[in-house]
Parts: sequence; C-alpha cells; structure tokens
Amino acid sequence: MSKREKERSQPVEQIPLLSPRNRDDEGLYMPEVPQVQRLADIAASLEDRGPDDPTVVTGIPLGASDVYRPGEAETVAIPALAEGDEVTATATRPPTPKATDHDMRTTEEAAPRTQALPEVEAHTAMLPASLGTMPPLDDDLPDMPAPATSKAPAKPDDDTPTEVQEEPGLPQHFADTDQNDEADRPATDEARHEDPRLQETAPTEEVGNEASSHEQQPEPADTFSTEQALARGFTRHTLVRTWRGIREETLTKIAILLSVVIAGLIRLWDLGGVDRIAFDETYYVKDSYSLWKLGYEARWADKTNEAFLHGDYSGMLNEPAFVVHPQLGKWLLGIGPEIFGWTHPWAWRLMPALAGTVLVAFTCLIAARLFRSPLLTLMAGLFIATDGVAVSVSRIALLDVFAAAFLAAGFYTFLLDQQDWHSRLAGWAREHRDDLSAKETFTRVRPWLVATAILWGCALGVKWNALYVIAVAGIFLFIRELTARYAAGLRGGSLLARAIVRGGLPAFVQLVPLALFIYLVTWTSWFVNPGAYGHGRSGVDGWFSGLADWWKYQRDTLAFHTSVTSEHRYQANALQWILDLRPTSMMWLTDSSSGSELVRASTTIGNPFLWWLGVAALLFVLVVLVWLRDWRAGYLVMGYAGLWAPWLIYWDRTIFMFYTIVLVPFVVLSVVFLIGTFAGHVQPTRWPLAAWAEAMNPPRARVTKASQGIAIALGALIVACGVFFLPVTAAWQIPREHWQWRMWLNSWI
Repeated sequence: MSKREKERSQPVEQIPLLSPRNRDDEGLYMPEVPQVQRLADIAASLEDRGPDDPTVVTGIPLGASDVYRPGEAETVAIPALAEGDEVTATATRPPTPKATDHDMRTTEEAAPRTQALPEVEAHTAMLPASLGTMPPLDDDLPDMPAPATSKAPAKPDDDTPTEVQEEPGLPQHFADTDQNDEADRPATDEARHEDPRLQETAPTEEVGNEASSHEQQPEPADTFSTEQALARGFTRHTLVRTWRGIREETLTKIAILLSVVIAGLIRLWDLGGVDRIAFDETYYVKDSYSLWKLGYEARWADKTNEAFLHGDYSGMLNEPAFVVHPQLGKWLLGIGPEIFGWTHPWAWRLMPALAGTVLVAFTCLIAARLFRSPLLTLMAGLFIATDGVAVSVSRIALLDVFAAAFLAAGFYTFLLDQQDWHSRLAGWAREHRDDLSAKETFTRVRPWLVATAILWGCALGVKWNALYVIAVAGIFLFIRELTARYAAGLRGGSLLARAIVRGGLPAFVQLVPLALFIYLVTWTSWFVNPGAYGHGRSGVDGWFSGLADWWKYQRDTLAFHTSVTSEHRYQANALQWILDLRPTSMMWLTDSSSGSELVRASTTIGNPFLWWLGVAALLFVLVVLVWLRDWRAGYLVMGYAGLWAPWLIYWDRTIFMFYTIVLVPFVVLSVVFLIGTFAGHVQPTRWPLAAWAEAMNPPRARVTKASQGIAIALGALIVACGVFFLPVTAAWQIPREHWQWRMWLNSWI
C-alpha cells in the first residue's frame, strides 16, 4: 500500500459516537445528537473524494431503535454526498465503563478534543434533503431536569472565540460541535439569551453556587422545542441519508409493489369462472349497459338475464328507471364490457377487480406513511390482498369497490394534507414563539385537501356512504386545529378564533363545497338527457327546473334508503359486520359432471383471524387515542367513525356485510398498528409540534426478540388464514368437502 493510500485509509477525525452517560441499566448505548451532526459536518467537507477514494470516518447516525452492546462494531456506507461520492463510516462501541456516573461525566469532560477538521467549504447544497435519524437526548427526558453544575465555565484559549459560532450550512440547534462538554456551554442567563438553543431547553442552571435570578416560564404542552421532541424519542432528518434510511425506503417500495402484484393476481385469476349473472349484477350490469347506450338507466323486462348473456338486449325498454345510486360507478363498470364485449362475465368484473387492486395500493401507501416500516407496510398489503371481504367484492360487478377505492385514495391525500399543514403551522409557531399574536403569513391553500375533496366527491358519486366520511373528516380537522394551536401556546378566545378563521373555515371551503360540486358533476349525463327518470317531476318551470327536478330525485332516493326494512336471508347489522358473523353469499355454482360434486362459491367471509383480532385492535386504538393522544390513532378512529359507526343508527334496515369493503383498510391498519406496537416498530406517543416543524420520525420501542418473533408469527398466521379462505371468497372451483371445511360457523352458510 502506498503512502497516499495509507493516508486515505486513516480516519479524518475520531468521534466517539457513544457516551458513558447515555448508558442505560442494561449497559446499552445510544448515540448523541451533536456527535451525529459532527459526522454529517465531516462528511460534507471532505476534500479529494471520489467513487474509488472512500474515506473512513468513525461514527454513523443510525436509527433510534438501534441498541449497541459494548465491543461490537458495524460498518455502514453513506451514499449520495455528491454525485459519485461515497463515505464509509464505522460505528465502534466502547467497552462498558465501570466507574460511577459522576466519574464518567468527569472523564468525558476532561477528554481532549481530537484532530480539528480542516477549514473547507461546506457542501450542504449538494446533499439530499432527508438524512439519517437521531436518537433522544437523555438529559432532556420528560420530568427529568438537566443536572446543575457547580463549576464555573472553562476559560477558553486565546484562539477560541467566546461566542458560540454557527457552522455554515447547519441548523442552529447543531451549530455547537460538542455539546457534551459542559464546560463549553454558556451558563449565564445573558449567554442563554444570546444562544437560541439554550432558550428552548430553558432549565435553570447554577453558576458556582448562585442560581439564576430570572424565573423561567413553563413550556406549553406539546411544545415546539426541538429538545423536547428529541427527548420523546423523535428523530430528525440530518444532512446525510444513512444506508438504513435508503434501505427502508427501497424495501417499502418493494413491499407495496409486491402486495399490489399479489392482489392483482388474486383478483384477476379465473375472473369469469362463474359464467352467469350473479347476485346484484342483475341490476348494475344492465343499468351500466343502458347508461352507456342511452345516457341514462332504463327499465328492463323480467327474466332477461340469459338473453343478455347471449347478446340479446331487446329486454331493455324505452322507459327510464328509478335507480337509487348515482351514475359514476356504473360508468366505470361499463368500461370493461365496452372494450371486450357485454357477453363476457369477466369483462363486467374487470374494472371492479382493478379497483380492488387500487384499494390495496392505497392501503399500503397509508400504512407506509403512518408507520414508516417496510415490514408493517408489507403486512398491511398482504392482509388486505387476501382478506375475504376485499377479494369477494372485487370479483363481482357491484359498485361498492369503486366507492372503497375512491375513499381510500381520499384518505391517503387527507393524510398528506395533515402532514403538510401541521408542518406549516408548527414552523410558523416556532418562528413566532415570542409573539403568537403575529399574523399567520403562510398560505392557507391546501392542495392535498383539494385532492381529497375531489376523490371523496367521486366516491359520493358512486354511493352516498361517502357523505358520512366528509362530515367526520371535517370534525377531525377542526379538532386538530384546536389541539395544534393549543400546543403552540394559544389559549382562550384567541385559540378558538384562530382555529376557526385561520384553520377551520378555509379547510371547510376547500373540502365540503368542492366535494359536493364534484358529486353534482357526476350527474352530468342525467342533466343533459331529458328522458332520464325524474325530469319534470318537481313541477318547477324555468331556468332552475333541472336543479329542482334533481333535488326531488335526491329526496326520493333518501326516502327509499331509509325505508328498506324487508327481511333478507343474508342481511346483517353493523355489529355483526365487525364480528364477521353473517357474510353475504354472492355466487354459488355446482358441477357434478366429473362424478364428484365441485362448487364455486363467493362469500364475503372476512379473514377470521384478521377481523376478530380487529375488534381488540379497535379497542387498543381507542385507548391510545384517549390516553396518549397519538394522532395516528385519531386518524384510524376517524375511519371507523365515518365508515362504520353511522350504520349503527340503521339497526332495522336491510343491510349487508359486503358494505364493509370500505372499512377493510381501517380494520387492516388497526391490526397492523397493534402488531407493530407489540413488535417495537411502532411506539404510540404524543407528538410535539417540533415533530411536524422539522419532519421528524416517530420513535421505535425497544422490545425483546421474543416479542418481535410473536408479532411476525401472528402476521404470518393472518396471511395464511386469508389464503386458506381464498377458494370460498374468490369463487375458485373446489370439492364440496373442501368448501365445508371452511364453514367454521353455521351463520356463514
């Protein structure tokens, strides 16, 4: 090895990533914020770098869930410092110290600094925006005040500036290169006033034996202090994306893609196996045909199903039909048969199958945003890909799966809006923390909320159950406006006024009226076709006769929906839905030509392990919401409140379990939340505003390997159960005995 190669292989600066005072009771270590930032600073300022010239740096920012045992080491690559650059970093764990905590701190303070970093231009502009994660600060843990020191500040050298210098290109909170040295911290109130980092922590320190004369004001609940957020275990994106971060991002994409591919295969395979009109296809397929041919739904003569299958459409009468669902779902359903022919049952079911696959994709995207775990994202995808309700309703020409897909897409954009809006609000609160009466200068235009309104308006144009979702989401938005501003420090009338004028009203305008307008647009075909049912029935003449006729049509539809009480063999109330007690049999076909009886059955049996565990998961989510006020739990409860709870009102109505296709994503997400908490991938917690202001990631909990193993085994068991029931939910041909094996409850038959 040449002399130059030897020089290149040497560490630029030795930075101990772990400090003795961060050792817990088990002898485990966690890295500290300034050391992680120092590593990013070094990586940003290395000279003479290239793809064949890696430089070794001791220290690597790893995730907050990582624990280090003394004596171990790990080498991780940090890519993308600049195009073609790569820096390899090694995290070395020191041996477990045997001295007391006081001796450890003294030793650490007395340790000399290592070789100084050369003065070079910072390259932060070339670095990616998202970086590795940082762990919590031990000395800022809740209810644990920072220890006071009786020493006077160390006298700096002549060449050392007395003021804290902010390094170029770095956030203010990490300008100090070594905050572990107590002697380097300004201890007086005057210095604290000049140093914004110390204004946030605001503990009262002693200098010599004298306490500060200035009384510190208590922080409001859920403060936007970065240190408080870090103390709760939140981790910040720094200047370099770690290999772990890149790996998890890639694995999440793979998990989503894998789930979508599996879901698509399950929903498309043998789609036309039941080669006849089944269940309510007798209404929706023929309504779709007349809509595509006439522009409105027409009446059909009785017993025309067989003729329709053979291409005889003479049963369609020249009379409009009173239908009780809007038109958008029937327009979408007709795309497949318009392309491939109306005589193919698989063509009727093609668009529902694709919509069911889209439903899986958006469920995965929501899981990825909520939990930030590739494993949990894959679990959510496989759970819904194999669930009996999701599969059966996706393989029949009904409207519900279209509503479910639009609703799930809207819930995803709603989630994006929440993250974007609270980031803006938290950033403003942080900037004006000394004057919260200042005008909110950030824009109140919320593009993701507008997208949500469009998607939920389309869902409303398929089925009316989306109306409850819009109402509940509006309440959820306003509650979060109140709680976020309360966390920022607003109180009383100012809190309520800001929440209404600055948050609630602009959000309402961008969500509710737009969604209703989109719903109105989905009726365009009805407005432009005077032959459609309902025209002229209001008795109003003139310019507004069309709107008056349409409004009467809506009232007649509502009267129909609230008066359907006739008994049906497969009707089930909302409580039976979540207990998976009375599924709907939608397809049944037998074949004895081979000598043994073969059956094709499609029954909306939800995956029993998933749905029964879902009841416990719902209770868990409610507890997390009430006890910890984790907004993720609130998001999941919002889904249940908008998609399931309203049906409890209609206890005597004739309703069916296949309506729960819209609820399946939230059953899945709640179960994943429960399993993820047990496995340590999710830690329910209260979110400080700093987590929004600085795009922090939620913490992960330390759990035993046994807990992780049990959680993964439980997830695998749920997937296996879903696969076991696929033949009786996807209408695949099996012996009758195999069908009977899967009828665990008499109420399923």
